[in-house]
Amino acid sequence: MGDKWVADLTQFKTNWVKPYLEVAPYVIVVFKQNAGLVSLTSTPLNAGPALRKALDRPAYEKVLVVMPVGYPADDATVPDLTRKPLADIMMHIAP
Repeated sequence: MGDKWVADLTQFKTNWVKPYLEVAPYVIVVFKQNAGLVSLTSTPLNAGPALRKALDRPAYEKVLVVMPVGYPADDATVPDLTRKPLADIMMHIAP
């Protein structure tokens, strides 16, 4: 990662030691490019109960995100989006 990214994380005192990766029952790793596959994140909206039923999951589990992965269609396009300036979305409240 870049120097700025590393510097931004210093306040959290992170390091290479990540024991939770060894004990987690599953680890999802997302690559930027992997054999031409593409993905997007999709919020389940009101589909949570139906997904739990279809996948035989207990009612106390909550669907957080759905990530379809596949090959893009030949005519797939990516919208040219621009982000709002930070000043348009940030609110600073003095203590």
